[in-house]
Amino acid sequence: MFIEDLSIFFNSDEFAVEAVIQGIKVKGILEISYSTLNQVHYCKHFFTSAQMNILEITLEDEIKINDQMYRIQEINPDGTGLVSFSLELMA
Repeated sequence: MFIEDLSIFFNSDEFAVEAVIQGIKVKGILEISYSTLNQVHYCKHFFTSAQMNILEITLEDEIKINDQMYRIQEINPDGTGLVSFSLELMA
């Protein structure tokens, strides 16, 4: 199995942010997508990281990014070594 070094894509000096999941620091990309459903505007948060860094993550785990807490709602591995989390902002 070929293991790709994806660290170049998750550089903190560029677009990556540092998240804490289960006490482990993980670098990834935080995305916010704006949508409208039934005339209600809302935003959805996603965090994408290298899959090999976060093997033991489960639904409902909490993730802290930039002093804000989120709850993982969906885990979507893409088959290329990356995983995307759909997040719920916690108040």
